[in-house]
Amino acid sequence: MDLKRAITIGQFALVLGACAGTTPEVDREFLSGNEAHKGIVVFSTTHTGEFRDKLAGTLSFNCESGAKGTVKDHFAIVRFIDGGGPSGPFIGNPVVTPDRPMGRIHILELPSGSCAFTAYWASRSDMGTITTFRPPPFVIRFTVPEGGIAYIGNYNMHWRPSGGQRTFNDYYERDMAALKTQNVSLPGSVEKRVGRPADL
Repeated sequence: MDLKRAITIGQFALVLGACAGTTPEVDREFLSGNEAHKGIVVFSTTHTGEFRDKLAGTLSFNCESGAKGTVKDHFAIVRFIDGGGPSGPFIGNPVVTPDRPMGRIHILELPSGSCAFTAYWASRSDMGTITTFRPPPFVIRFTVPEGGIAYIGNYNMHWRPSGGQRTFNDYYERDMAALKTQNVSLPGSVEKRVGRPADL
């Protein structure tokens, strides 16, 4: 076994161990504590296509309220959207499909009002490619409902030999089923209010 392969397998095992047993929860770290009106948004970040040498990505957002931040999709390296892991190490370069992509669901509590996803970074170690939707006008606008919960969509990176293809999608049924599989309890029903890409 060559050194690069040994390191990759070791990294895989380390990340898998760190992620084991983790399920999505409501993330409130982007609140200041002074918000008069808040809501919850649910969305997923996933990877499909060729699995080999895929790395995690980060998705950034900002809101008119001043809230902003970045979420990571580190689960995309080792776990499927429903929280399950592969039965064994990936052999060769398998293709991951949209019905059960690698990735995770994010649940954020934010100040109610208008927000937008503003940048995404993802790469493959064998290609050194990075995709981003900076500079503007590429944004995906979404609204945080006051006192409610809204599903705002799925950001996916599909990996091909030539690089990554980004898409923003409506996978409401799939993602809600994935939350149910992971026994996630939300404080109310989830309205489908998928964000609108300004340019993709």
